[in-house]
Amino acid sequence: MKNPCRPENLLRSSAILHLGSSLVLLLFATPVIAVENILPNSNFAGAAPQENVRNGWRWDPIILPSDVAVEANESITVRGREGFLTSPPVRTLRKTEYSYEISAEVSGKGSLRIEAIWWDTDSMPAAPHIEVAVPLQQLSGTPARVKGTVHPSNQASYGKVRFVQVSDEDDGILVIRSPRVEVMPRRFEPGTLLLSLDAAHPGDSPGDRWQDLTGLNQPFQVIGNPKLDRENGTYYIDSRDKYFQGAVADESRFDFDTARGTGKNEPFTLVIYSSLDGPCAGAFIHKLEPREIDEKTGAMLDVPGWMAVIRWDEFGEKGVDVHQMIDNAHARMISRHPSPDNQGFIMEPGEMQLFVIHVPGDGLAENVQVFHNGKNSPERNMPWTGGSLPKQSIANDAPLCITGCIDFFAKGNLLFNGAIGFVEIWSGRGLLEGMSPGQYGTFRWNQGSPERGLIHP
Repeated sequence: MKNPCRPENLLRSSAILHLGSSLVLLLFATPVIAVENILPNSNFAGAAPQENVRNGWRWDPIILPSDVAVEANESITVRGREGFLTSPPVRTLRKTEYSYEISAEVSGKGSLRIEAIWWDTDSMPAAPHIEVAVPLQQLSGTPARVKGTVHPSNQASYGKVRFVQVSDEDDGILVIRSPRVEVMPRRFEPGTLLLSLDAAHPGDSPGDRWQDLTGLNQPFQVIGNPKLDRENGTYYIDSRDKYFQGAVADESRFDFDTARGTGKNEPFTLVIYSSLDGPCAGAFIHKLEPREIDEKTGAMLDVPGWMAVIRWDEFGEKGVDVHQMIDNAHARMISRHPSPDNQGFIMEPGEMQLFVIHVPGDGLAENVQVFHNGKNSPERNMPWTGGSLPKQSIANDAPLCITGCIDFFAKGNLLFNGAIGFVEIWSGRGLLEGMSPGQYGTFRWNQGSPERGLIHP
């Protein structure tokens, strides 16, 4: 039998996209020749989900009542308020040019969500760890096939499919037949470029305004007279009083509310070309709105929004942190890249770096990805374990800021200390022509000579 996971058993087509002097090889979602199902035991023969066999079908009751039964017609039924049915492990190709389509014939009463959960070769959570293939949707008494596509990174050595049965009443029913996992060439839906600031093309008045090359936003205010190096195409920041602030009229474009709070699922990607020239600890880019501050401690008790930090701490470690938050205590998630055991990024002062930071919009810190200097695999992520996002919106009315504005998080250090070449913000899972964040980072890095100016199809 042919193995559908082998590249020679996949039909792929490609196109060359010309962007300036760069060439990009794009893979398009073409039909798969080998349509074999790579999900083990998909007919449930001999399945015993109540026994929680490690490599078999597994049932977990989440909210009682919950029950599971293997039926004679090669189906499994999960009943009750909420329960998980998790598949045996599926091996991946560990190549980012492939995705995995998950489908099943389902019927019942209540709702269903389908997720994929990924682990690396050490059986540690990969990034992303949990992907939603099919968002929560109502079930019908008439069987219908539902399908969705997931896109693991090349960290993921194997994964499992999780069917989530949910009901507001005790009599919820989910009947699953013929689950499938099929390999297909990867392609995201193309993202939307929301912001493009490039110090090599700052506009007609670079001392006062930094022009958005997309034309979607009003120019950013240039505050505190940061030095513009025209030869290198960078703004230099060496004071917390030097920063760039967007217009209030454009602020709602960059809220990126978390799916966990609102169900909107608003993924976004930051693309930053910059250097670190000395210790700094505050936000590089953020959209935060401090509303309530403790008078005694100065702690931000109510500060909804998000921020990304390019960090050089007091121990000399350099890295990236991403926050989405309601307050500065426990109602927040923080990802940290690379993890402390990776000893931070290797960056010499003044050396320009490219960071592609992807926030999937699911409110889970462990699923945030950072790609550094064109690498197509994400850096290790060791998220803060002390908090999580509640079911509450993080949207606010604050303008988008690049460095500056938020002093509390710097803790005595500069908010940012270095040069800024360009900043892009994309909405959606994919970026240019459906590239993944890692693929786009490889393209933009261009072996250390990034293309400058507006990048657009």
